[in-house]
Amino acid sequence: MAIAIVLCSILTGGLSAGTAALMLETGFLGSLLAYWLGGMSGAFVLILWAALRPESDTCPAPLPVRA
Repeated sequence: MAIAIVLCSILTGGLSAGTAALMLETGFLGSLLAYWLGGMSGAFVLILWAALRPESDTCPAPLPVRA
């Protein structure tokens, strides 16, 4: 999971920095800030997704069968 967090952070940071550079025409510091914020938000979303998903070994109780 740690590798996924790092890769997600890098990819979302790069996407955010690229978007800021192309659309907003920011300088180096603006792109660096966008990279940092995008990476942090991407990692946060992945951590939330992992924390809030249901456990795979738990299953709901079966419904009672009425005859």
